[in-house]
Amino acid sequence: MYISLTDLAWFILFSFAVAISVLLIIALANVIGTIKKINTILEKNENNINETLSTLPKVMDNVHQSTEVIKDGLFKTEDTIDALTTTVFNTTHSVHNKTETFLNYIVIVAELAKGLYEYFVNKTGEKK
Repeated sequence: MYISLTDLAWFILFSFAVAISVLLIIALANVIGTIKKINTILEKNENNINETLSTLPKVMDNVHQSTEVIKDGLFKTEDTIDALTTTVFNTTHSVHNKTETFLNYIVIVAELAKGLYEYFVNKTGEKK
C-alpha cells in the first residue's frame, strides 16, 4: 500500500487547517475571557466611572479658568517688567546725569581751591 503525493499534500493541508483552527479557538477563548474581565471591572466601577464623567465638565471649566488666570498674570507680569525696565533705565540715566553734574561741581571747586591756593602762595611769595 502506497501513499500518493496528492494524499500526502491533502493530509498536510488538513493538519495545518486543524492546527490553525485550534490556535484560533484558543485565541478566541482568550479574547472572550479578557472581554469578560473588562466587563466585570466596568460593572464594579460603573458608579465611579459615571461620577468621574459627570464631574469632567466642571474640571475642564476649572482648568479653563486657571489657564485664564495664569494668562492674565503673565500679561501683568510682562507689563510690570516693562515698567520696571523703563524705571530702572530712567533712574540710571538720572543718576548718571547727577553724577556728572556733581563731578563738574567738584572740578569747579577744585579749580577754585587751586586758584585760591596759587593766589595765596604767589602773594606770600611776593612778600618775601
